[in-house]
Amino acid sequence: MVSMQAFAEPELFHFAEEIFIDNKPANYDFANKTHRMTGAEFLAAIAAKQEAEHG
Repeated sequence: MVSMQAFAEPELFHFAEEIFIDNKPANYDFANKTHRMTGAEFLAAIAAKQEAEHG
């Protein structure tokens, strides 16, 4: 994990997705709206992509 502040221009990065949201603490939430996926949804998406690419 790397802090965004470690980069010279952190504003160039767009935070658009969150994964494993079912494992985050209840009091931990980001202010901006993102595409959110549970662990199962994320792993299913990866598996589907692998299947499409490699048969």
